[in-house]
Amino acid sequence: MKNDSEDWREVPQLRSLRRLVSALTFVLIFGMFAVAATLIWRIASETGASAPLVTAEEVSLPTAETVTSVGATESALSFMTKDAEGVERLRVFDPATGEETGVLVIKRAN
Repeated sequence: MKNDSEDWREVPQLRSLRRLVSALTFVLIFGMFAVAATLIWRIASETGASAPLVTAEEVSLPTAETVTSVGATESALSFMTKDAEGVERLRVFDPATGEETGVLVIKRAN
């Protein structure tokens, strides 16, 4: 009795399908390498940017308010705070002296 696997021949359509799947696999792998290389290149090119210089030793915030977010630029430090009643304020400070330069009350529209 003959083994069925010895008589099996590849159908031409199956051969072209196998080649197409192999080509798509190669394109997928090449695309993944291209995306990874682009991400590495973009991250490496942004390392020249420096963080804003903050020379203030302390910043005074009201004790009844909790800080929800912080931001810093070359000309300002900003703190988003929330008090017990739920009122949100954006407090802006000078990064060199730590003095408060402005307060903005945030009102959310419903």
